[in-house]
Amino acid sequence: MMSYSLILRSLFNDRWLYSLLSWLPLVVFLSIAAIFSSSFARENVIMVVDQDNSRLSRQLIRSYHASPNLSVTMSSNIQTAKDALVKGDIYAYVIIPNDLERDVKRFRSPLVQSYYNGQFLVIGKQVNAALAGIHTTINVGIDVGRVMGTGNTPALQAFGSVMPIRAQMSALFNSNNDYAQFILSGALPAAWQLIIVLSMVLIYSKFLKTESLENKRNISSILRISLVSGAMLVLQGLVMACLLFVYKGWPMRGDWSLIVFAQVLCVMASQAIALFLVFLLKDRTRALSFAAALTAPSFAFMGVTFPLDSMPTFSLLWRQLIPICHYVDIQISQSNHAPAIVHDADSLLKLAMFGLLFLAALCLVPQVQKQEVQA
Repeated sequence: MMSYSLILRSLFNDRWLYSLLSWLPLVVFLSIAAIFSSSFARENVIMVVDQDNSRLSRQLIRSYHASPNLSVTMSSNIQTAKDALVKGDIYAYVIIPNDLERDVKRFRSPLVQSYYNGQFLVIGKQVNAALAGIHTTINVGIDVGRVMGTGNTPALQAFGSVMPIRAQMSALFNSNNDYAQFILSGALPAAWQLIIVLSMVLIYSKFLKTESLENKRNISSILRISLVSGAMLVLQGLVMACLLFVYKGWPMRGDWSLIVFAQVLCVMASQAIALFLVFLLKDRTRALSFAAALTAPSFAFMGVTFPLDSMPTFSLLWRQLIPICHYVDIQISQSNHAPAIVHDADSLLKLAMFGLLFLAALCLVPQVQKQEVQA
């Protein structure tokens, strides 16, 4: 049976494994955090084609300039704006039609057309929302002016006649619409998941190559290897959580102990996947390929960027096989809602169920031993 000191020496003597278990994950976490360090996507470039050149069109353009989400460039040609959008130089363009002001005064409802690049989903929505808000504000201002121009109507009453119902929309979670918080809460765990699975495939494969058959597939040795490497991987998870909720200062309203417990289960579940693939495929390269293919879409399947209710059945089934998806459910639940542990019991149970896969992998040990003895 391999001792803990022997396991540690073997891990630290391998530069690649030492990197995966120590400093490399921190570099990955900090790099991803730096990439998405901007909390808000500001000054998205749009192009305006003003065919009216009236007082009202200039007021509209000034409103575009005043929006922190927009950066305005001008053009006199629609085709130039189209080409710029196709090339990716701008995210949207707006066409202010001829006779805009005249048609407004004659109650003809002129059409201000805007086109945005829907391939950039987040930016496209921001540009669309900014333009819609500006146009609504301009419309309300025009209507209020009309009502006040008909008589001695107070401004507040005129506003009430134009907008009889006012809506207030408040975000209960991520109230600042922080883009970094939205992305990093899923991107960092997804990166951690890949690091865990790939590290464990390499670690198990390394120890399976030792000369002593008794050591390399002895169940006690496998458990010790899992314990030592698992402790280091859980430490990585704690660093990730501290980066999100301590360094970044994002709210953690729930129980930290439950977060740590979920991370432990997530690491154990990932170890089960790695061990099963190593014993089943008996080839490090193939095991790495299968592990990467299984966990690569973890970010897409978390439900952070796309609602789970809209995912097809196959995607939902695949999601059940990725441990980090269940961990993120707990992380989001605890950080935002702070529910009792009963609320997250389903996700905890799903993580614990991967223990059956670990047992299945251990059941393959005698079979692999027999094959090598015969060889």
